[in-house]
Amino acid sequence: MKTLLILAGGFGTRLRSIIPNLPKPLAPVSGKPFLRHFVDNCFFQGARDFVFLLHYKSEMIQEVLFKMSKNEKYKEASFTTIIEEYPMGTGGSISNAIKKLNLKKCFLVINADTWISTGIREIQNSKACSLAAVKVDNSQRYGKLLINNGIVVEFIEKDDTSKGSWINAGLYHLHPNIFENYFELSSFSLEKTILKDLAEKSQLNAIKLNAEFIDIGIPSDYEYFVKLMNDRKTDEY
Repeated sequence: MKTLLILAGGFGTRLRSIIPNLPKPLAPVSGKPFLRHFVDNCFFQGARDFVFLLHYKSEMIQEVLFKMSKNEKYKEASFTTIIEEYPMGTGGSISNAIKKLNLKKCFLVINADTWISTGIREIQNSKACSLAAVKVDNSQRYGKLLINNGIVVEFIEKDDTSKGSWINAGLYHLHPNIFENYFELSSFSLEKTILKDLAEKSQLNAIKLNAEFIDIGIPSDYEYFVKLMNDRKTDEY
């Protein structure tokens, strides 16, 4: 399994009304930080080389990861952290990691505040560059993907339309070469720069997943996920 870069440096401002003192990945879920459920799920899908890209309250996340690394369950896994001195955006964060790790081969990327029940193996086996797409009943919050013959041709901005659509799930299979022209930028968005450029050139594959998708970034969806985990046996992940 390829290296998995985990975007976990955000401030989580929309969740502060209910978890004011924690970074999003440590939001409590069924007696454990969300990060535990997240890593368990990725591990179950085959991920072993975890690289966490951190900024906000990074020391708290590092402490949880250190405890996890001592767990016999994760003896086959490696946990690496890269601490960013300032907010770098999703693109800047990945670009920084490529340089720090001297990545030459394709790698995977995922958001640390998103639950995707399956898809890591599918995206790993796809041709880079690819993103995972999931279909949601209401795409108003996310924006939409225009997909033609398995290729993303356009990212459609968020609007007031609430129809079901395919959306970007925040799980990617990327090649380091696509960042070459961006290494000098201190902060930039992966979605608004590199992915948009790839889509305009019809060079971004869409891997459609039949997966459970929950973004815990807003209180209502976080509370929904908490209820979901409370209602099922969380040890299955």
